[in-house]
Amino acid sequence: MDFISPILEIVTKYVIDFLIPQLGYSIQLKENVEALTDGTGKLKGRRDNERSALKAVERERRLPPGVVSDWLEVVEEIETTTETIKEEYRQGKICLKGLCTNCWTRYRLSKRATKLKLVADDKLATQFVVPKPQSP
Repeated sequence: MDFISPILEIVTKYVIDFLIPQLGYSIQLKENVEALTDGTGKLKGRRDNERSALKAVERERRLPPGVVSDWLEVVEEIETTTETIKEEYRQGKICLKGLCTNCWTRYRLSKRATKLKLVADDKLATQFVVPKPQSP
């Protein structure tokens, strides 16, 4: 029976320890989609608040050309992808009131939501350093 202990140790170390975090994606799908929705909502709010001010600063050439428009384009892409993920999540809930679950689909959807949430948080944390206009 001494030969089983090293085998169990290897299985635990390389298989079980790897699978447990991966299962979290499938189990926490709802939380991940909700977190993504909240993060995207905050990002939309910031975009709406700062859009005109940032465009004015860019026109005055106090920011390098394209910085603001690139940021706004990425925010639009995040919004579009978020809506796609939310729709896929809703479709999964419709299937026999959520009883018909495809584990692989849930895993991929949750992982996509988590990764997109990280991108949204990164864009939300982006600070635009605007130099003061020079006095004549």
